[in-house]
Amino acid sequence: MPRPAGVAVAVVAGAAVVALVLYAERAGSGLSTFDHVGPVEMAKPVGTVQGPTGPMPHVQINLSVYPDSMAGEHGKGGGAHPSWVSYSATNLWVPAHAVVTFTIKQYDSSTATLDPYFNRVVGTVGGTAYYNGRQAVALPSQSVAHTFTIHGIPQSGQPTVFVSVPLLGVPSNAPTLANGYPAPAVVRFSIVTGGSGDYVFQCFVPCGTGYNGWGGPMESQGYMAGNLVVGKG
Repeated sequence: MPRPAGVAVAVVAGAAVVALVLYAERAGSGLSTFDHVGPVEMAKPVGTVQGPTGPMPHVQINLSVYPDSMAGEHGKGGGAHPSWVSYSATNLWVPAHAVVTFTIKQYDSSTATLDPYFNRVVGTVGGTAYYNGRQAVALPSQSVAHTFTIHGIPQSGQPTVFVSVPLLGVPSNAPTLANGYPAPAVVRFSIVTGGSGDYVFQCFVPCGTGYNGWGGPMESQGYMAGNLVVGKG
């Protein structure tokens, strides 16, 4: 993908309101920005890149999204809920004042968004993401499997951040790999971090249990919800 060259984390008024609503939903489920469950996935340095103020450290985070919990941080047994959809890691650390490139291999089929807002790419470098190598600013609702959405209530000395990227679903005719999963849709995007902060991320496509699919893995760290720590520790 082209080298990022712009400000990646941009929060407009509407996005900030959405972030507060989403945070409140997660807080209501008993999760906070300080739950830090599971091993820490550290961003890997990959050199420097041109940022909004000049050369900046460039790091990378690699994640996967699975239709179950048999291949992520719960181990081969799948943990307490082996059938729950999950991210491969849900406790992430990235440096402050850096360009962070996320590569997400998405192995699940489409679910479709209920709110067209989450069809859009928000808060990334250039406002775009790359889907199997093709640049886009949004996806059709019926093509979305999950989202990677970072948000949090502003705290003293902590920048407000809102990033949301729809993740492409795997087509029904995708070949099956040796690991038993279909060939994934690969999503790549970059953000620019500011100062230190502690944020949550989760999916906002109803892919869980309970009322209309909004419970279970969607509100549980270790599955489709997690922490993103910027520059602390």
